[in-house]
Amino acid sequence: MTLNDLDAAAVPYPAASTSESEPPGFLVQPGGSAAIAYHESAHALIARYYGLPVASATIVPGRWHAGRVLAPGADPDADPDAQIAAVKAICDQASSLQPRPGEDPENYAVWAIHAHSRCVELTAGHEGERLRDPRAEFLSWETDLALAKLYAETICAPSAVASYLHFAATEARAILQEFRPVLDALAVALEAQGTLDGITVDQIIATAVSDVTLREEKARRARRKQAEKRAAVFLKEAR
Repeated sequence: MTLNDLDAAAVPYPAASTSESEPPGFLVQPGGSAAIAYHESAHALIARYYGLPVASATIVPGRWHAGRVLAPGADPDADPDAQIAAVKAICDQASSLQPRPGEDPENYAVWAIHAHSRCVELTAGHEGERLRDPRAEFLSWETDLALAKLYAETICAPSAVASYLHFAATEARAILQEFRPVLDALAVALEAQGTLDGITVDQIIATAVSDVTLREEKARRARRKQAEKRAAVFLKEAR
């Protein structure tokens, strides 16, 4: 199996889930839909930022989750233990192909880039919640963290996993802050509709990015006009 095969094999599994192994019929606490919407929207946004496909995002509770982002071909009813076992099998195969000290790492780069993007995406849900309200009670994200650890273990030393995941979370937060209007747009739509398919996710992202670009251009022009007015006043007073 090539590294490209491993990369493709990692995609069909659910991108993230907001619950650990809860009993069937997982119930969302009152008022929790906004937090779940930001959690899942953050996963979806970071996935698309790195070019990972998104088939759907939902905050409709399932048997094992309060919300979930799915990649194409993913099983929407997959329980967390099965999800972790599947990713572990892929990561074990990837680890077996790690270059030894002194060997050319070029062939491993495809997997390393993928694993990094997954670490950032998997830590993004928690960071999305923190951006929404740092004082709120956060959702369970043990499954996200367990998956992120598996990916991190394939690209760094065991003793560095915790530090690497801290870096991944910091990177996720920075991207989410940069694209905060996009995150807000996704979360609002997801909370209103309950489920978004991948096409709708991309449309919302594209529209929000266009709106941000337009606002930035208007602000730039306004700043330029103000600068021109100040310059005119200065020249008038100088005379």
